[in-house]
Amino acid sequence: MLLRGFIGPSYVGRSKNVAAETLFNWYAQRVEADEPQQVVYYPRPGKPVFAELVGSPLRALFSQDGRCVAVAGQTLYELFDNAAPVNRGTLTAVDGNPATITSNGTAGHQLYITSGGRGDIFDLSTNTLASITAAGYPVNTPMGTYLDTYFLTIEKDTAQFNISAVDDGTNWSALDFAIRVAGSDNLVGIIQFNKVIWLIGSLTSERWYNSGATFPFQAVPQVLLEMGCCAPFSIVRTSVAVCWLHQSERGQGIFVAVTDYTPRRLSTFAVEAIWQTYPTITDAVAYALTWEGHEWVVLNFPEGNATWVYDFNEQLWHQWSWWNPVTGAQDRDRGWVHCHAFGRHLVGDWETGTVYSLDPDSAVDGVDAIVWERSSPHLKNELITNFYGNFQLDTETGLGGSTPTAQLSWSSDGGHTYGSARDMELGAAGQFNTRCRVAGGLGSDRDRNFRVRISNDVPPSGVMAAYVDVMGGTG
Repeated sequence: MLLRGFIGPSYVGRSKNVAAETLFNWYAQRVEADEPQQVVYYPRPGKPVFAELVGSPLRALFSQDGRCVAVAGQTLYELFDNAAPVNRGTLTAVDGNPATITSNGTAGHQLYITSGGRGDIFDLSTNTLASITAAGYPVNTPMGTYLDTYFLTIEKDTAQFNISAVDDGTNWSALDFAIRVAGSDNLVGIIQFNKVIWLIGSLTSERWYNSGATFPFQAVPQVLLEMGCCAPFSIVRTSVAVCWLHQSERGQGIFVAVTDYTPRRLSTFAVEAIWQTYPTITDAVAYALTWEGHEWVVLNFPEGNATWVYDFNEQLWHQWSWWNPVTGAQDRDRGWVHCHAFGRHLVGDWETGTVYSLDPDSAVDGVDAIVWERSSPHLKNELITNFYGNFQLDTETGLGGSTPTAQLSWSSDGGHTYGSARDMELGAAGQFNTRCRVAGGLGSDRDRNFRVRISNDVPPSGVMAAYVDVMGGTG
């Protein structure tokens, strides 16, 4: 029979006896044709090394108009498609957070970089890096953005934001600032979206626009979003919304998307409950990318050691992970910052100075093999003992590789623990009719979860369904 729900999202409930569905390194995709399987799994891209930079971690990546830069530790590098990286200088300050980089384009030929609470300007015409020394520059600036010829930043632990001179990030007047007044909470983030500046506080948020007045930015009248942010670097812009990990006077921990005035909840009860088990969620870091038509937000929890990915197209969550070869565990994904450059998606490592290039044909993260994993929904029938025969995975076989097998294991205790694995053939290269299955001998229990894991130097592709023979008992 069809193992119902095998193709589905990651959903591990507060109680694993309710739901214990893991989904690591596969993502779901609808089939836009009249085929028997309407939703399938494809593997997320691997991460071969693109560049190794001196300094760690890799704290920012930015690309625009053919130029690409990275921040590794406290050092700014320029990256090239077919040449060695070039050291462009040392930033004024460094901390453990991501750096932010924005550009004022050809009019100003500058990159504005915030790092460690300080600001630097990289001149794209002279390839020189300099600290912002203007007397009017704020004391502690965690992040910046750009709109309408102005760089903008917030001052940490205040309700104040500042703007630069027109097309000049080295020039900041002490008079060019504003204080948000719609909400009384301090600002934690700032981002531009759809020609509006979002000022995101610890409890509330509001939008400002360029009115053309002496101080150009004014609050959008009668707009106050009763929702702030608990993790400043979870704030991310997608093509359809601004997203962040919420906080309000009522609590925290919902991942939301905001287009205009109304937040939309993206997280589920299950992922919210898991996030609350982490030591903290205030360290969350997000980036967005578009991959083969999928709009993804990748949300990393450093202390929680986990990476969650929301797919706007499918409206489903899955997880990315790095298989730790020392501990044999699914740890958080290696990438936490991103840009698109040279026709590639580049991501930076949270621990080292490594830049990776996302590759759909790669089965490694750096030098470490990827482990793809899916745990099924519960199989039970009024807690009557079931006897299990054959298990078969409906997947593309014959792709080859050095270890073309999948491993099947199962849990008889509600998804809490799994037994030893049984191998299922995936077929040598060209053996497209190979059946990926275990023939019989799968035991009996009252509550069963199956788990499939694959690790091979050729990525698995086109996982469409799972089938299992089940015969019910009487007790």
